[in-house]
Amino acid sequence: MNPVIIVYANWIKKNRYVFNADSRGYRVLLLDEKTTHEKLAKSVLDDYGLNELRHQIQLSYMFSNKALKTMEHDTPPVYVSNTQQFARVYDYDLWCRYQ
Repeated sequence: MNPVIIVYANWIKKNRYVFNADSRGYRVLLLDEKTTHEKLAKSVLDDYGLNELRHQIQLSYMFSNKALKTMEHDTPPVYVSNTQQFARVYDYDLWCRYQ
């Protein structure tokens, strides 16, 4: 199991995309390669006390500062909308941690 930090926020485009966190703060989830998009979304809703019928969440990935140094300054966020995409982002994140 690997800790993943989640943040209740939205993206704002200025000179570059910035992650605008609100007062709900951060949470840490423990995820592994068996975690599905649906399980992750439910965990986020539960951790923030949100009702899935009233709140539609959109999961996205924030690149590490190390990765961003090799990208254009206005690289948009990566949205994760299914289990296959989540698995790729999860694998990429683990790879970046150990480089």
